[in-house]
This record gives sequence, structure tokens and C-alpha cells, in this order.
Amino acid sequence: MRKERIRNLEKARAEKTKANLDFKLEIPHIDEVIKENKQLRESLDGKLTELKESIVPGEPTDITPIVSKIDELVDRQNQDIEVLLSRLIKAVKAFEPHINVAPAKVKTVIKPDIYDTYKPTDAETKSAQQYYGYVDKHGSWFIMRLYKAKDSHNYRYAKGDSNYLGAWRKRKSHQYKRFHEVGF
Repeated sequence: MRKERIRNLEKARAEKTKANLDFKLEIPHIDEVIKENKQLRESLDGKLTELKESIVPGEPTDITPIVSKIDELVDRQNQDIEVLLSRLIKAVKAFEPHINVAPAKVKTVIKPDIYDTYKPTDAETKSAQQYYGYVDKHGSWFIMRLYKAKDSHNYRYAKGDSNYLGAWRKRKSHQYKRFHEVGF
């Protein structure tokens, strides 16, 4: 009963927070700044192409005017970005008083690198399909299968919480998945 009540309170807080964050942030003239920035980028690309085409191997070439134009375009682009950021900051500051977010406890979780937690235990590297076994101090394990093709390498993983030795013996029959699919 208590867990359900807590769940309902958390759900209500999340819905209130979401409702308070559903707003449209108006930034004056943002479309014009973005359009001009895109045009500047296109001009910059054109000048870079012109620069590449003007250089002839073995012949002296004066690239100073083109480089000056590129510098000018980059400076204008940086100014536009500063203007855009300035307008964004002003718009957010103007809207801040309207944001009503319930205070929440924030817990920072820093996940360690898996290679700091898991230690190499076994390896089979005789063929194009190689296996590397890793175990942590609690008995959890993962096996990385590396398939080396002519022009590529394919890394796949299998993971478990116990019985590493049994898992290693059956390493060729596991269902291997991409790293993000395994759930480290």
C-alpha cells in the first residue's frame, strides 16, 4: 500500500514537472540568424573550394585574398553564433519565473568503465572468431566475441551474473549482442 502511494506521488510529480516544462520558447529573429548562418556556411564552403582549385602544384599562388575572405566569413559566423546565444540566454532568463518545478532529490550516478570493474580472465585467439572472458569480484561476467573479417571487426557481447566457468565452456553457443543491447 505504501509503495503504491509513493509511486502515485512520484507519477503526479513527474506529470506536474512535464506540464510546467511544456512551453514554447520564443527567441526574436532566430530564423533570420539561422538562415544567415547557413548562407555564411555556404559562402565559406565556396571560398574553400575556390582556394583548393586555385592552388596548382609546382606554381606559386597568391592565396592571401581568398584566405582573408575566409577569415572574414568565419568572423561573421562567430558573431552570428554569439548573437544567437545571447538571444537564447535572454529568452530563457525571461521565462525562468514561469517555470515551476517541484524540488526533487537528484542522485548522481557515475558508472565506472567496465574494464575497471571486470578483469580479463580467459582468451581464445586461434581463429578469426576470438573470445575474451572478463569477470568481476562478485562473479558477474561478460564474454566478448571478436570476429575479424578482411576489412572489418565485429564485436559482440554475452553477459551473466554467475557461473563464469560454465559460461566460458559454452562460449560458442551464447547469444551475442551489440554492447548497448547487453545492458551494462
